[in-house]
Amino acid sequence: MEKSFIARIINPKTISLWVIFLLFSFIYARGNTSPLLGITICDVGQGDAIFIRYLQTEILIDAGSSSKVLACLSRNMPLFDTTIEYVIETHDDRDHIGGMESVLKKYKVNQYVSTEVHKSTEISKRLQDFISTHNIPRKRAVQGTIIQENEVVLHTLWPPQEYIQKYDFPEENGQNGKSNRDRSNARSLVFRLEFGGFSALLTGDLEIPEENAILSSGETVRAALLKIGHHGSNGSTSEVFLDAVRPMYAAISVGKNNQYKHPSPRVMQLLEHLNIYVSRTDRDGEVTYQTDGQRVWVKRRML
Repeated sequence: MEKSFIARIINPKTISLWVIFLLFSFIYARGNTSPLLGITICDVGQGDAIFIRYLQTEILIDAGSSSKVLACLSRNMPLFDTTIEYVIETHDDRDHIGGMESVLKKYKVNQYVSTEVHKSTEISKRLQDFISTHNIPRKRAVQGTIIQENEVVLHTLWPPQEYIQKYDFPEENGQNGKSNRDRSNARSLVFRLEFGGFSALLTGDLEIPEENAILSSGETVRAALLKIGHHGSNGSTSEVFLDAVRPMYAAISVGKNNQYKHPSPRVMQLLEHLNIYVSRTDRDGEVTYQTDGQRVWVKRRML
């Protein structure tokens, strides 16, 4: 005899499937409704990748040198979420864009943000070709550009339009005899994130001359969290800049035993002297700063 509709609905196999469905639905809903903003400094070795998440909005700033960034995204995005609202390229050095293509292949990206000034390296050209071929929407960011989703606001502090134009010719010589191709750090995008009463300064590979230029421009740089520029190299993070930012927390994205010996002893001594709470990916692994707009919690995923 054919089973009744009610009998089919309540048989053990069907009940198990419903339980699994409801469980995953709960996990997905819970993952998308957290009232806290999360800023995760991904552990991608010697490189940068910062993942920002609030409610259903995700922003990725840089992607390290390899597909290692995907593990960080998988840990910090809801199970069924396959869209990243903004992927931002601060500049196109390999240790910032090496993992970009793997991200663009796995996730739908609503907008790809950059200065739209790129080096002629193979990895940069391949990435730009991929973006064009797959019709990923682009957005150009320069000083003054604002990116806003819900209560999360990213103010672009650097570089100004005229600075990009000045260094838009990689074949010409730049300062101190260096080619402009080698000076991509100087036009690295810098953002000040605002969320309620909380702020974070995200500096890419910013170095001291450009730190000084931002201070001279009159831009607001005060922030509770500072992502230290250029992995803590000796050419970044001056005392004058730190005095202007006055961070409570500092994050350094850096590879363990890296060949550049980042971060430099000078930067570390300066941060220690100023009693700034420092997290380093080479020592602490992945680090997430969570905030409700006032209070801040630091969570480390140990190596």
